[in-house]
Amino acid sequence: MKQKPVKIKMKLAIDKIPSHEFIQSVRDFFEMLEDVANSLYGTRKAIPWSVKIEPGSNVLVAIAGQPIRPEIEPKVVSTALRKGLRVIKGGARPDNFSSRTLERIQSLADLSDCHGLNISINKQQISSAIRVNIQEILKYVYSEVGTIEGQLRILARRKQLEVEVRDEISGHLVHCIITPNQLEDAKDAFDRRVSISGLIHYRADGTPISIEVKNIFRFPFPRELPSHNEIRGLFREI
Repeated sequence: MKQKPVKIKMKLAIDKIPSHEFIQSVRDFFEMLEDVANSLYGTRKAIPWSVKIEPGSNVLVAIAGQPIRPEIEPKVVSTALRKGLRVIKGGARPDNFSSRTLERIQSLADLSDCHGLNISINKQQISSAIRVNIQEILKYVYSEVGTIEGQLRILARRKQLEVEVRDEISGHLVHCIITPNQLEDAKDAFDRRVSISGLIHYRADGTPISIEVKNIFRFPFPRELPSHNEIRGLFREI
């Protein structure tokens, strides 16, 4: 039996909105869906989304297409998004929500406050309380030099690239602030386990939020390590 496609709805409860802000809200909505899917499955464009407007309404519907890999499930993305918004309302940070995802939700909340409209995603209201909580989540209270180890990923954000790493200790996504000269090193370490050192910014509870990168060390693949015979030969030479 063919399953019904997963649908995620964004409702804009307003009669009129400036065109550029409507375009921004649509961009925030779909980029948020892509960010959550990427955080869950580690790849961009994991799910192709199409869009329709429900007849006689102000509801924008994102319809999931065929994922690029069998293990990718649009329903998981929908569930993560719904649960994540609830977690934010409680003042905490969802596990699979990167800083970019939070910024997009905050952008929608800003739009809601600016025009006094009611924006909701799958019946979860994007309120001013969510905006306040996100500001608190993204705020860091202390910094110190240190090292973070985890898998590095490079994400396209409109016309620029951003880098993040999932911290192996906390499990959180940490935004990496790199210089243009470090971009090639980051590309070379894409989807690899890395050790990144620099100035780390933390929340009050000790959760790392971002790191001003000084060095990127890429751990080698097993095939890049010397074999047992090569190590024995090295010791013989010594």
